[in-house]
Amino acid sequence: MSRKQIIIASAAAVLVLILVLVAVFVPKMTGNNAGTETNPSTSQATDPQATADPSKPQTTKPGNTTNETAAPTATTQAAEPAQQAATYPASGQEPVPAEPQTPDVPDATASEKITFPYTIPNTTLQIVTINSYDGIYVEDGSDIEIAGVSAIILKNTGDQCVDYTKIQMTGSKTNLEFVASGIEAGATVAVMESGKAPAVDQDYEQITAEVALTDKFERSEGIIEVRETEESRLEITNKSNKDIPCVRIFYKFYMEDEQMYVGGITYTAKITDLKAGASVEVAPSHYALGGSKIVMVKTYDTAEE
Repeated sequence: MSRKQIIIASAAAVLVLILVLVAVFVPKMTGNNAGTETNPSTSQATDPQATADPSKPQTTKPGNTTNETAAPTATTQAAEPAQQAATYPASGQEPVPAEPQTPDVPDATASEKITFPYTIPNTTLQIVTINSYDGIYVEDGSDIEIAGVSAIILKNTGDQCVDYTKIQMTGSKTNLEFVASGIEAGATVAVMESGKAPAVDQDYEQITAEVALTDKFERSEGIIEVRETEESRLEITNKSNKDIPCVRIFYKFYMEDEQMYVGGITYTAKITDLKAGASVEVAPSHYALGGSKIVMVKTYDTAEE
């Protein structure tokens, strides 16, 4: 199979993934309690990594490139997401317990039952609903098929962007953890439980979150131009008069009709040694035309970033 055929097959597989997420995820995420399914699906998903090797550079113009999409715990290898990484948040901030931002929202006491929608105390993060999810698991880049996993619809109601958040939910039967990154102000994202914990019908005693905020996500406007091309490729152009050692493009799955990101995970494509005025094309294995959205573009002074 030629490189062009591999690229087309990989892009088609990702599009299938997006269609499955649209068909399965949104209808099911409508209840307030885990285990309340409203539209069980029997859709079969295609593994978007089955036809391509995302660790290999894919370029058509001068420049050295690598594509990163998978493991959620590091950003030092090809095929890794921006989320949950040792160097993430991208702004360099360390996630810390959130400072009070919504003082009018009281902590739940033992006598109060948490109901949804629920704004996490001292944050601007609102859990719209929690439910069971069947479909493709995207949070670690593995894209395996799962069933009955806990998932939440999370909304950032504030006017700052959420670089990174880790949410802990203490339940009457089991505890849950959700990790997300790259959430713009006002954005909504569907997040799957970080350990694939099954959805159970239970009450929640406490919900807390660590949050790292930034005023806005960098886009490197006037320096870097990113343009979608055919076959789910991205063309990155250095519009400056200086060579750039490293450029990272951060992107997420996105459903336009629902105006919702899918997955707490944020993927990244890395381009190194981008010469002044030069352009390079990359084919990120998890990027799909009409099914992905770029949330941040950052430049770095060294290629090791």
